[in-house]
Amino acid sequence: DPANSGYEGLAVQMSPPNQRLNHMASYLLELSLLPPELSQSSSAEGSDENGRKPVVTGKCKGYAAKASRTAAAAVYLARATLGVRDHRGRIWNETMMHYTGYDEASLESTVR
Repeated sequence: DPANSGYEGLAVQMSPPNQRLNHMASYLLELSLLPPELSQSSSAEGSDENGRKPVVTGKCKGYAAKASRTAAAAVYLARATLGVRDHRGRIWNETMMHYTGYDEASLESTVR
């Protein structure tokens, strides 16, 4: 699986066993491999100069995101989408930050 980096596997392992989470994170990583012209929508809100809006991106502030950031963002987005939370109701906690090296704020531009 070309999108299944070790980073995604590590981040998914830090969550309770959840096959849906694993599949969703892998799916989002696969989408991040699409060429930009295939991963755009025509929504005007937040669009670029051609009226396209990113749906999934492997880019961060105009530069290709590191594989670890893209994998962490995919796990974050999968957890948010599926409603996976820790015992305090948080999508991303200190354990996730420690093992991935990313806090929620640093993943924001990649998740968008």
